[in-house]
Amino acid sequence: MLFFSLKFILFFIVVFFLYWSISRPVYRKLVLLITSYIFYAAWDYRFLGLIFFSTALDYTVGIMLARVNQVKQRKWLLFVSVFGNLGVLFAFKYFDFFTASFIQLLSFFSIEADPLYLNVILPLGISFYTFQTMSYTIDVYRRKIQPEKSVLNLAVFIAFFPQLTAGPIVRASVFLPQLALKRRLQDVPWKGAVALFALGLFKKVVVADNCAPFVDAVFADPTQYDAYSVVVAVFLFSIQMYCDFSGYSDMAIALAKLLGFNFPINFAWPFFARNSAVLWSRWHISLSSWFRDYVYSPLIGTKRSRLRADVSLMVTFLLSGLWHGAGWNFILFGIMQGGAILLFRFYKSIKKRLKISRNNPNSILVVLSIAITYLWFCFSGLFFRAQDLDTGIDMATILLTLSSQGAESLPSFALVIWAVFFMFHWLSWKVDLIKIADNMRPSLYGLVLGVYLAIIIAATPSNDAPFVYFQF
Repeated sequence: MLFFSLKFILFFIVVFFLYWSISRPVYRKLVLLITSYIFYAAWDYRFLGLIFFSTALDYTVGIMLARVNQVKQRKWLLFVSVFGNLGVLFAFKYFDFFTASFIQLLSFFSIEADPLYLNVILPLGISFYTFQTMSYTIDVYRRKIQPEKSVLNLAVFIAFFPQLTAGPIVRASVFLPQLALKRRLQDVPWKGAVALFALGLFKKVVVADNCAPFVDAVFADPTQYDAYSVVVAVFLFSIQMYCDFSGYSDMAIALAKLLGFNFPINFAWPFFARNSAVLWSRWHISLSSWFRDYVYSPLIGTKRSRLRADVSLMVTFLLSGLWHGAGWNFILFGIMQGGAILLFRFYKSIKKRLKISRNNPNSILVVLSIAITYLWFCFSGLFFRAQDLDTGIDMATILLTLSSQGAESLPSFALVIWAVFFMFHWLSWKVDLIKIADNMRPSLYGLVLGVYLAIIIAATPSNDAPFVYFQF
């Protein structure tokens, strides 16, 4: 069920009224758990067993970690959780990729082998809820949180439907304490929540879905298009990916808010970042912070040498690229983004050695740094979107030479979508639209919301496009 489908709207209305009509917390949690399982089963009920497995595994490990103090035993318990969760993720998402890569390596040395492929369907949202449940076990192991004694609470944490299929990746330390709070319907900031959902809906169906036909056409065969069209398609994909995923996050956060839960933001205007390090602190924040806390920090350890920090950064971004997809193009995307941060670190170290300080940087330099950061994100992003590494290389060649043998071209107004997006992106950066909505009189709010929804309906393309991040 897509968030913007009539089926989901009806589903959520039933959940909303059923949830708030019940006063006892335990029954409310049961409603959330059952409806979350129904929501996931609507995609494919066969994979519910994987969610049950993750829940049972990490609940058991969490309880046992509370009873064990020996370091070696605690490490073994953590290993069981990590191996179990990542093992399932590897089997469904990466087994065939690594098998194919190994076969190619053998063929390079003229060794023939019969490959074994699983050819399994990728379960929806497996990368998201796997990381979510792993963070719980790791935090219990680190003694940052207490193990959850209620299997119902942990099950709701893992399966909560607003963010089950595509994040944001909410930590147990954020979610579980909220289950113990007393909630009242009158305390829900419904105007801001509905406005946030409408904002996410606009990003998804008006911006992202209208970019999709142009992007899909060019990326299907970039050699058939002129250089201008390839450049425009790469720009359009950057905003398609942003609006698609940040739109989903906005809607997920809004739905959770309507049920009394507060989730942190997942995007914070990343395209106005002055360097790639800042961009990744604003892009998919829940994933970036996950890799920082559970991969980068353990790799760098306590002995923080420059070399170790740089290697740890590159390993982290390589794994981040691989998280997004089982393909060398995703790995290259991660390496390119990590390399940009390394370059920025080197630039900062040079400034420090030369004792160059700019407390008030020139506005022209600020704009230039933002533009360079964005352009590099777009350039590396073409490998993210390309169906394979060869297609990505073809597109990169066209971009670098600004020449193509192709004769087809995109309509000129395609670039207008990109320009309008940045105007809207800048406006939402400077003006808190959600706060304004929260403070509106109900009559004015209803009028503005009605007009806004009418614009969305009028600008929505006829074909519904799935969320880009569902494939991860």
